[in-house]
Amino acid sequence: MRKYSEKNLVISGHLFHHSLTIIFPGLGYVLRLVLIMRRRMGAKSEFSIGGISNRRVSRSLTATVLIIVLVVASLYVLRPAKATSTYTDNAFAGWGATRLKDTDPNSTAPNSVVFSGQKASNFEQIALREAALGYNTIRGSFSPYCTAKFGLTPPDPSNYHFIGDYNATQLARAIKIASYLSFWIVVDYHGYSDLYNSTTVACWQSAWFGSTAGNSTNGIFGAGGIVGQFKSNYTRIIWEPLNEPNRPGSMSDSVWNATLSANYQAWLNYDRKAGDTHQVVLQNICSFGCGLDRTVWWQGYPTVNDTQNAVLESIHNYIYYPGYSDALIYDADGDGGTYNPNADQLISGTASSGATLRTDTNLKFVNTTTSSTESWNANKAIVYDANSNGKFDGTDVPMVFIPISGALLKTDSKMMFVDKLNHPSSWTTNYTNATADAIARDDYLSMLNETVHQGWPILNTEGGPWCGACRNSTYEVIGGSAGYSITGMRYIQDVTNYMEATNPRMSWMWWPAASWTDTPGAGLYGAITSHINSNGVHAGWGTLLSHQHFSVIAHIATTSQTGSELTVPESEQRTFQNPRGLQGYYAFYRDSINSVQACYYATSPDGSGWNSSQSTGLSNLYDTCSAIYAQDPSNSRLLVYFVASRHSTSVGTGHNIYFRIGSIVDTSTYLTWLTSLQTLKSTNSSENLAYPVIAQDSNGYLHVAFSYTNNAATSASAAENVEVCSSQTANPASNPTWTCSNPRSNNPFPEERVPNITTPVTMPHILAISSGVLVIKGVCSGAESTYVTCSLGSDPVERSVVMTWNGSTQTWGNTASFTFSTTTAKAHVRTSGVNGTATGSYRVHFAYEDGGNLTTRYTDSPYTSWSTATVACICGTVFGAHLTHVSGSLTTSSVAELSRNTVYVPLAWVQAFTQRQIWFDKRPLN
Repeated sequence: MRKYSEKNLVISGHLFHHSLTIIFPGLGYVLRLVLIMRRRMGAKSEFSIGGISNRRVSRSLTATVLIIVLVVASLYVLRPAKATSTYTDNAFAGWGATRLKDTDPNSTAPNSVVFSGQKASNFEQIALREAALGYNTIRGSFSPYCTAKFGLTPPDPSNYHFIGDYNATQLARAIKIASYLSFWIVVDYHGYSDLYNSTTVACWQSAWFGSTAGNSTNGIFGAGGIVGQFKSNYTRIIWEPLNEPNRPGSMSDSVWNATLSANYQAWLNYDRKAGDTHQVVLQNICSFGCGLDRTVWWQGYPTVNDTQNAVLESIHNYIYYPGYSDALIYDADGDGGTYNPNADQLISGTASSGATLRTDTNLKFVNTTTSSTESWNANKAIVYDANSNGKFDGTDVPMVFIPISGALLKTDSKMMFVDKLNHPSSWTTNYTNATADAIARDDYLSMLNETVHQGWPILNTEGGPWCGACRNSTYEVIGGSAGYSITGMRYIQDVTNYMEATNPRMSWMWWPAASWTDTPGAGLYGAITSHINSNGVHAGWGTLLSHQHFSVIAHIATTSQTGSELTVPESEQRTFQNPRGLQGYYAFYRDSINSVQACYYATSPDGSGWNSSQSTGLSNLYDTCSAIYAQDPSNSRLLVYFVASRHSTSVGTGHNIYFRIGSIVDTSTYLTWLTSLQTLKSTNSSENLAYPVIAQDSNGYLHVAFSYTNNAATSASAAENVEVCSSQTANPASNPTWTCSNPRSNNPFPEERVPNITTPVTMPHILAISSGVLVIKGVCSGAESTYVTCSLGSDPVERSVVMTWNGSTQTWGNTASFTFSTTTAKAHVRTSGVNGTATGSYRVHFAYEDGGNLTTRYTDSPYTSWSTATVACICGTVFGAHLTHVSGSLTTSSVAELSRNTVYVPLAWVQAFTQRQIWFDKRPLN
């Protein structure tokens, strides 16, 4: 686009975040397991399977083998400088217009989440916004050095340095931001005219390769050029050698394409000779402009060979108003003959000096004074009076502004047009939705033809609904470089749909997401801002675009906490999407605000922007919590059931379990607390209650399980167990009465009697099954991390038990148990899920850390035994693991942290800096 014509825990500095999808073919459902683990730099994981991201996995209904698929997530992967990951994406999608110079810190911005102790740059904030909208690629552009050096055009000399001169430090910052989000970054030499002659070509080559290309005169690029500086860096760099190549002189399209192909081939030869293996995107000659009919633009793609087979091809996708409409001119000098740009007023479209002016009596303006001598001025609407009745009505075409229905229309003899569409007797436009549909189809077919003739994948590095010179016309919805027209929006949506429906999916980057646009109110994000024109009348067109998402990730909050365990133990459910109404997202986490360390929550309408630090009403130190939801269709709302406890390593009064009910009405995303905090279970001076979890059984009753400790000097008085409390009301909308088990009995598990223990000894799990609940003990080993400290009692065996409830009596049923392979299995890195109504099996899955491995087991009804252990990951260290999704062929089963029938998995994670950050992750199931 010729813009210038328009005014966790970090180990050795690297955090690896992976997702395991565990497929049980025989039952026809999928579980997703996300884990954080440590891997040595450059070492291969023993469970790595390269190149499988986003691929569909077929399922055999007769298979009984557990299949584990590793997917490296598109978030949180802080890669080493020389990456060795085998991860590959099938597609890219993102936005351009961000500049390398935008990576400098912005003093008015929030704190950076990438560079500790700095303010965020505009580049970082835009990258985060893209991630939150489900993209995985960003473009980093710099000004055309050789164009400025030799005084070439375009761009205009006044804009030589607008994009910003190349700076290796800024590119390194851009790469670090991209790597933080595991984004692809397109490094764009944003030039046009650099292939003007052999001297400028040599300059351009040496900018990229320095002395490797036989010319090292470009000092800002270093001896080895850009590629020499970064060839061994981040793997997800894509080089864009030249933004929109402009032909020198008047050579034909075929000669220009051959010339461009030769220059690109030379570039690739230098690049591969330098030892670089990154992907490279090459531009179609029609991206700047060509004489080819649009139906055969595929003939404008360059033809090259590449020893790395890592070429991508691009064409820039726009549909400009001037190409499909006659220009509208006000013949101010009254000569009635030709267009004089120094005297006449160009109202819309484009026209060359000296173009013949023509009249059309249907070109009229709104006669605001009703005077017969009134003439047009720039403040008056112009209409094409299609039925010639002198009034604005439904058959007329508004051209500049939209008058009221019935407004009187008048001719002005100086209102003329330049015929561009071969209809000299009447002004004509083909800038319609039908044209948009047809052109989008033509462009898509050109892309398809490229994949056949040249054979390279598609990555279009620019495109959008900007209409060019349709300013002030009714076609334009929002003005400026981040604006859009109705027809343009139709076109770019069509193109997006075509590209994403192709198998394999074609890739794209649309324009512009940047802080420099001239659209009023577009602010920092340009076309992907949530509101344009400051008053919220319009959303940025990028937020209106329907597109397939990659993982949606968003920063929820930066906490004041120094511990990394803000979303553990994994047994406590904290993140979910409302399956009703506006389907907002909710996350609970630990923070300290105004000296109150407690569980807080955040809400988001779509997972991209979050309203954080909202109070649950808890007092200081009540900072472990769990939340589930239940639909209440008769009252058009979702009920949220919330439990919490203190995190404490000591006993004492006030170490209670609290309960509360919230509501989210279908017309809102706000969580309103219906009840005050209820003391579900209180403690005496020798007791400690901790790590509550909650579930709702098939009859609507609530069940809360938590660790119970009674400290005493002798085994006769000491007691440790899990306690379970059940509501006496089903589907409660007010605080219910509870019946609790006796922890000094052998229910739910054999009582332990270890003296002088003040900490919890379990982190229990509780899951609704077909009838009642399954309680898993979550036995502690004493090897848990600092924040989630708990102790080993006398029983290291992991146990489970079935409990049914009729509203008044807890009945304990079948039990099962297994022993860990090591004595240091960490209770806070255990996760469970149940496959429910989708298959009717109610198989319970359990994944846990054991000796540095991630291990899985399951138990089926009647829950009398656990399966043998399966090592899912030989990880070295597992910092977190969570089963977040269970789905079947028809419906999604009821499982905490997932709404019914959604295609995304919502999950909260902690990123590890001194001040921990809470992140949201919403990823497609496939």
